Amino acid sequence: MPSQNFWLCAKSKRLGDSKYLLDLSLFQDKRRLVDTQAKLGANSPLLIRGPMHERGQLIIVLLVEP
Repeated sequence: MPSQNFWLCAKSKRLGDSKYLLDLSLFQDKRRLVDTQAKLGANSPLLIRGPMHERGQLIIVLLVEP
């Protein structure tokens, strides 16, 4: 369920056909939880398992769509 407590900043750079280099920052309120880079390509979703929150766990899925 979406929350105003968490937000994701994603900046991308194209590496080629349907391939990207992502600079990702995950925040909880104003506190940065993680700062990382990841490669993302077609047919290869990126799954990010975040922290436990209230009654569940935050899961973020990034996917390249044609």
